[in-house]
Amino acid sequence: MDKYLIPESKEEIKNAFILAFSIIENLKKKDILLLTPTKNLMQLQGLVEILGENSVNRLRHNDVVVTKECILRLESLRTFTHSHNNSIIIGIYPSKTMFDKLDDSNADVIIAVPSIITPDVQQWIETWTPKIYSEKIKKMEKEFIGNCVVKKSLEHLTSMLKTRDTHDMMIRSDFGNGITVALFKFLEENNEEFDPISIRKWAVNNSWSSEEADILQDMSQKVFDGRRIRRSIPIWTEEDLKKWREECNE
Repeated sequence: MDKYLIPESKEEIKNAFILAFSIIENLKKKDILLLTPTKNLMQLQGLVEILGENSVNRLRHNDVVVTKECILRLESLRTFTHSHNNSIIIGIYPSKTMFDKLDDSNADVIIAVPSIITPDVQQWIETWTPKIYSEKIKKMEKEFIGNCVVKKSLEHLTSMLKTRDTHDMMIRSDFGNGITVALFKFLEENNEEFDPISIRKWAVNNSWSSEEADILQDMSQKVFDGRRIRRSIPIWTEEDLKKWREECNE
């Protein structure tokens, strides 16, 4: 069992996901369990910033969230059992009780995400000598959306939706909604893979508000899941796709 520690910072939860997604590429089983003290939404705000409120609410109600990389599940200390064999467990804000459960689990990889270095955290470090999240791993953040064509298409979409005066995204309008849905359908039809959670993270780091990013993620998730969506304005062309691909090859 490999063990990692994410040092405390303003981006500790995000760093844990970057590390987990980089590790799971080399694991046979593709699932990540998020272990938290409780399922209280107020204590899950760090997850909301990364996954979006819709995904976190699904996890809180014992549903799974499927991404291109893996399957995500959420358990609290009260509901967690060792019977499920997990590839990666991310222990968020661990206490001694959580550390005991993590150490007794059957996971391939443990990632501990403490908010501060308490005596319990220090004891776990001294006992197991976990690998520490490093600057080298931080560089993976730039590749959070691994598909360059998807990034180029999102940049194109952003330029079309951003208002001149307020810089808000017109994604709630019929036009904005329609071309956004059409974009994800267009990408899928042309075998350009995308991941809704990664798309949300890209959006909040590129001028989109959290609420706008949630809407963007929700639209991409519906297309990703194969659900029927009526509102679609198919403006995207083969010329757009050719341009995005050429820019990625420069």
